[in-house]
Amino acid sequence: MKKLVFISLEHWDDIWRRNQFFADRMQTDFDVDYVGPVLPITQLFKSKQKKYQNIKCHYIYKIIPKKLGKLAYWINLVFYSIQILIKIGLKTDILWINNHECHFFSNILKSCRCIYDITDDWTLINYPEKLRKAVSKADYMMSKDSDEIIVCSENLYTKKSIKFKEKLHLIKNGINIEDYQVSNELNVTGGYFLYTGSLHQERLDVDLMINIAAVYPDETFMYVGPIFFDEETRRKLQLHQNIILTGAKPYKNMPKLMAMSKALIVPHLQTKFVNSLDPIKQYEYMMSDKAVIVTNVSGFNEWGSIYTVVKTSDAFIDAIKVVIQNQIKVDVVLRKKMAEKNTWDIRYKEVKSVLKSV
Repeated sequence: MKKLVFISLEHWDDIWRRNQFFADRMQTDFDVDYVGPVLPITQLFKSKQKKYQNIKCHYIYKIIPKKLGKLAYWINLVFYSIQILIKIGLKTDILWINNHECHFFSNILKSCRCIYDITDDWTLINYPEKLRKAVSKADYMMSKDSDEIIVCSENLYTKKSIKFKEKLHLIKNGINIEDYQVSNELNVTGGYFLYTGSLHQERLDVDLMINIAAVYPDETFMYVGPIFFDEETRRKLQLHQNIILTGAKPYKNMPKLMAMSKALIVPHLQTKFVNSLDPIKQYEYMMSDKAVIVTNVSGFNEWGSIYTVVKTSDAFIDAIKVVIQNQIKVDVVLRKKMAEKNTWDIRYKEVKSVLKSV
């Protein structure tokens, strides 16, 4: 069996994102090693997940902070190489890199074929100029040196086509339909409006979140996902008692949380970065019988037939009123048909066709 090393933006945990859905399927066809982001050496002895079924989970450490400059980079690179040799070995057939910062893996494991899977256009984040240039350079180097590039959204495909069309593939996100079969007893009119996903001011329209909470003080707005808000944003949100930030919850809990909600909301910013995404929640919400209110952003803007897609903050606020008045009709049958056309199994068939070419 060929060996595939998966270099991910996230460590293996119980949240589950695109990387884990693909890696889980890859283990039926490959001997899979899974590596998350580089960790500081201080976390060497912390307890971590070592294995998922047949997937071996590894951790790579740095001994010197990157902020110390080029010398730190080269010392860390030597340390990375030693760790890769010990933990993974040099016999790798396919290197799947999702983390743009890990170009060094392709330098060390030169004999393997490399796939660069892009799920977010990090070059569009509002970074300080020096960091933005570093991210842009890392993304370009990964794009140039990889054998194949996979992107998750139409906008990413258009952007990458300018220089790399000959090795570019569009493979979107999906859903495990069987995970969203919940008991009818749970599908009641819930007590909260629900958002699921990473909580970051680069994705969420914080002003809209606050306006919604202020206009509807008797409603609860629950945001479930890893919290990346800066301290100022957290402080602003904490002023509103009906805004609940739960932090990350296990993937297996999402169907129940959705079934017990009043409606599902996606108050995303309408920016170039957000429009580079293909939100997984757009497919997962297809298995819900609750109203879905979203801003007009990439992914969701394709589903005006099954979701309420709005272009302005005022329209978003008005749509919530319609939900409260129980006036939004949900076409559950059409949603399920759309979900059946967008499963992770279908996406993995597309991935396998790319893997055959490397």
